[in-house]
Amino acid sequence: MLTSWFTGVTRGTVINHEPKDLNIPPRVSLIITNIENVVNESEDGQDESRFLTLEVRRTPDDMKQIREFIQRARPDIQTELELIQVCWNLITLRTITLHKKIEKDLPIREFKRFLTLCQARALLCNRDTTTDEDIDAMEKFLTYSKPMINSTTPGFTRKESAVFGCLTGNWKTVNEIVKGTGMTMSDVYRALRGREGSFQQPRGGLMSKEPQLEHIEEHSDTENNIHLFRLIPTGE
Repeated sequence: MLTSWFTGVTRGTVINHEPKDLNIPPRVSLIITNIENVVNESEDGQDESRFLTLEVRRTPDDMKQIREFIQRARPDIQTELELIQVCWNLITLRTITLHKKIEKDLPIREFKRFLTLCQARALLCNRDTTTDEDIDAMEKFLTYSKPMINSTTPGFTRKESAVFGCLTGNWKTVNEIVKGTGMTMSDVYRALRGREGSFQQPRGGLMSKEPQLEHIEEHSDTENNIHLFRLIPTGE
């Protein structure tokens, strides 16, 4: 069901075997997917195709109240603020040196944020220089935060995230991933290559979304081919 953003629309549906009109107002977009697709074929469609968006327009008085709220004292969280301040004061301020040149294809502002996060992690670890471990940790953080950091990059589904969290720099078979995640074989296949894809031609899944994911196939004349996956270690 699609609705009109500018004018609103009335759509007919059925609830408890009775006809029902849904009056959708302007500036509200409602899309409902086929429930059979969600239940029987893929969980991905539920998040991507069934959603409700609202546009909020604030008056000058609304904005004034919001600014006042942001600057208001917070006695209800004063204890937490004091604890944060104590922790902050325990951090020894120092210059953190990047231990090597970093190449990442990110917008300049996000690239600067990535470098700052690497340096911040080194600072919290009481070091003067970053390490490969800092870079690896920030790579994983950005992976899980893709929808926030870069809205043009597809985020991971829940099952894709579970498979990604199971992977390391060492090669793992699909059976080892199944055991590590507790997921079914078919769910792992779908998380890796997409619902309609194959290992040779993935359509979605981690094989399409994660550039650090590496895949090899070991052929066998007597058994099914063995597929192995790993995350490319930093520096390779």
